[in-house]
Amino acid sequence: MKIRILLVIVAALFTGTACAQLEVPTLREGQFVYTIPGGFNPPMIGNSGIDDINKAAKSCHFPYYVVLVETLPGSGDGDQLAANAINYLSQQWGQRYPSFDMAKSQIFLLAYNPRKYRFLAGSKFEAELNFRNDAHEPYTDIFKASVQAQRKDPKNGIINMMTAVDSYLFDQTDPDRIAARKEAARKEAEERALLAAKSTLGEQIVRLGDLLNKKEYLPNDVSDYKKALADARKARDSGDRTEMLSTAAATKVSADALEFTVNEKERVAARLFLQLVFKWVLTLGAFFLAIFLIAGRSGKRNGLRLRFNKEVGQRLAMVTNASQQFFKLYGDRGDILSLTGVTGKTAELYSSVTKEVDEMYVGVEALRQLTESCKMLANEATFFSLKPLERAIERLDEAFDFDTGQVNKDSLFEPETKVIKISPKELADSLQARFEANVQSWNDLKAAIAARDMTAEQHFPSKTYDALLAQARSMGIPERWLSNHPLAGDDSTDQSLYKSTNDLALTDPVAFVEKLNDLKKAETTVSAEFEQLTSAIELSRSNRLESEPYVGDTVVDPNDDPRTTFALARRAEDQLAGVLAGAVTVEEVVQQAQKADELYRKAAQQAAVLNNAVKSAVESIDTAQKKLKQVTLETGDASRVLTQASKVHKSKEPAKFLSAAQAQLTDGQRDLEKAQRQIGEKRHLNARRNAELAASKFDEAIAQAQRTVRSCKELDKAKAEFEKRLAQMDSTREDYLRKVKRYGGSQQLSSFRFQPVNGPADYLMMMTLLDNVENDWQSAARRAQRDYEEAEAARQAAEAAARREREEEESARRQASYASSSSSSWDSSSGSSWSSGSDSSSGGSWGGGGDSSSGASW
Repeated sequence: MKIRILLVIVAALFTGTACAQLEVPTLREGQFVYTIPGGFNPPMIGNSGIDDINKAAKSCHFPYYVVLVETLPGSGDGDQLAANAINYLSQQWGQRYPSFDMAKSQIFLLAYNPRKYRFLAGSKFEAELNFRNDAHEPYTDIFKASVQAQRKDPKNGIINMMTAVDSYLFDQTDPDRIAARKEAARKEAEERALLAAKSTLGEQIVRLGDLLNKKEYLPNDVSDYKKALADARKARDSGDRTEMLSTAAATKVSADALEFTVNEKERVAARLFLQLVFKWVLTLGAFFLAIFLIAGRSGKRNGLRLRFNKEVGQRLAMVTNASQQFFKLYGDRGDILSLTGVTGKTAELYSSVTKEVDEMYVGVEALRQLTESCKMLANEATFFSLKPLERAIERLDEAFDFDTGQVNKDSLFEPETKVIKISPKELADSLQARFEANVQSWNDLKAAIAARDMTAEQHFPSKTYDALLAQARSMGIPERWLSNHPLAGDDSTDQSLYKSTNDLALTDPVAFVEKLNDLKKAETTVSAEFEQLTSAIELSRSNRLESEPYVGDTVVDPNDDPRTTFALARRAEDQLAGVLAGAVTVEEVVQQAQKADELYRKAAQQAAVLNNAVKSAVESIDTAQKKLKQVTLETGDASRVLTQASKVHKSKEPAKFLSAAQAQLTDGQRDLEKAQRQIGEKRHLNARRNAELAASKFDEAIAQAQRTVRSCKELDKAKAEFEKRLAQMDSTREDYLRKVKRYGGSQQLSSFRFQPVNGPADYLMMMTLLDNVENDWQSAARRAQRDYEEAEAARQAAEAAARREREEEESARRQASYASSSSSSWDSSSGSSWSSGSDSSSGGSWGGGGDSSSGASW
């Protein structure tokens, strides 16, 4: 409920003055229909319709308020205005009248200009039943149907919707109904369980009965089965669920046993019948087989031949392509002949590559020979003997003996080379994998040959190390950080490294390339670490202060003193040199450099703040003193205004604001005095801080003092409005009295006399008393109007009844005249059609943030 009130207030603030200008009717016990303005006579409903709606609302289980508005205040989207209006009404009624139950009360608002309607349910039903927004649609559709028909009837639409909503809410919340539904659900569950048990038992009864009907397949003694069937039927008739379930299980056992016996006898009978049928089929089959044998065999031969030719063609294409790849590699062997005589890794790789090339060719040739042998075998097939062709197809994918060419050292009695069983597909996959690996190895050999065209000095020059060494000396970085570089030794060590590397180029080019890669990798690692060191040193120097910050005679707390921080920065910078000399990891140097940089930056910032404080502390105190003068004047004015207001008004609210202002004033004065004392002590930074704090408190004191004055003025405004309305009460009474007399009423309106006010008073409460009196006068005028309309309606109904009676008598006389006439002709009368105008207004839905009401145009 609190959330709804907050949302309503926020909506009102952001949607102009629509809700603030809306007249809020006084809530009266027993009255559920209200009009805005009070004397508004809603078209198509009238005062009698208002009474009908109010009567229907009284019979509801939960409060249901109907508000009929002549014109929605404000401008803009009509749906939004209607939503704002109904939320505002709910919030105002909830605040003003304790009898209004926002949790269980429904409100239906119907506006005529623009034509909009809006429905809002109680917060309890919104929260517990999710009865909001789209959930209203089935009920608002009831109202829409009544106003969108050819003959609009908003009164009955409201009553029907009200009744439907109340019935739904009562049905969902009434403990007796909820309990009844739970009991019905329980009984339904029991009924379903009973039906399930009866169904299960019924299935077994039908099953056992069907088996007993197969008399030719039954055993000699079926008395036990018939007894089981009788027991099952008895249990089904008993209606006991437990007994039916247990009996169903026992019946199933009997049915299973009988079914096994019956099935066995049925199978024996079926087998005898099939033997007889088989003899006839065999005789006829032999005849038809002879006819189709020749055609079938010919088709099979052609199919096998097509399949074989297709697979052989694919296999030969694979072999041809593989042979071409082999000869391409073999042709490149001439590029590697220059490696003859090498040793080490190069010799091993050269031997492995050339051996792989030769072995792959052996495998490709084995596949070709297998394919050729299968072709020869297939050619032996004839019309009467297709076995060779079938065998040839099988052999294309069968494992065969393959001589690997590898020396057999494991067996004394086997051939010199290893022979293995391998399928053509496995061999082809193996050759493909070996081919891919061999191509890479082949490329490594060719790259090694190309690398011999340059010396190690050219591949791995010393210029990078020389540049690092020069940079280290210029920045004061110990040379030990470059000790892991391959060229970190003296010239003789470097020459020895280059010579040993170049020697590899002549004897082992592959090892030569690997050695060069290792050297470059080591250089990259050292360069990366050295770059981190140089970056750290540059960072430590980027914000370095060349001299201690100047403080002068200003007194500074240790935590704010830039000289203290500067000394710490110098110490951290000195420690950086020691870390460079003795640290094990680069991270230690980086951390120390970051520490020195942070301290230098902090010292510079403290110096800037202190310098600014020296310049602006006095100015901050002057600013606070000016605000002190202003707040003194403001609180004095507020005190005088409050003194005058307390003589007229009882409200204590303005006094709270003035008390808060005086408290802030006192605290601010203490802070200002402290700042003035500190400026004399030359504690400029502390003085400025306290002066700024005092100025902030003076600002708050000024705001509270001004709020005091505004609150008093609002009370004076309420007093003036009350006095204005009080002066108009006699005139207002005369207006309502004239309205009563215009409708022929005889009601006497009570006169109102307000006692003179002596001393302070609550004018807002007295305004409510005026509202109650005006509502009484308004009700009296409405009753007179209703009585008049009811009397007029009765008169019109009597006249209509008399008219119908005369028309019926005239019709009877005409029929008697026709019956006595000799003419047999007949006449048909025609009637006139009637229609009612349709409303041309249009509308649509609107949903604002947090709004749970629903509505549209009508």
